[in-house]
Amino acid sequence: MSSQVDAYPNLPGFGDVPQSEMDEYTQVLAPEAIAACETGSAMDVNVIWKSVAGDVPNLASFAMRYINAVTNSADAERSFSLYNLVFSERRKSLSADSLKALVFPSDFSTGT
Repeated sequence: MSSQVDAYPNLPGFGDVPQSEMDEYTQVLAPEAIAACETGSAMDVNVIWKSVAGDVPNLASFAMRYINAVTNSADAERSFSLYNLVFSERRKSLSADSLKALVFPSDFSTGT
């Protein structure tokens, strides 16, 4: 796994995460969370991201958006259908911002 934000251009919204937050996460916060898990204590990923939101607000917001997504076969099929519509032969050269606008239109309508 790369620690460079620009290594993930296809993740909508990930480009909004500053590299400094990714560095803080990979060098300090993730190792601390892994060490805590190795002690045998149960870790709730929601609690972890909420607890680090003050240090890495953009990354935490991005993570919370995706870790709480409900997945089941119907959601997966709907997602594939949406991406098939977005990535038609005529739209193969979409930028990450255009893809984000098409897949997450509510982010653009609310100004977030």
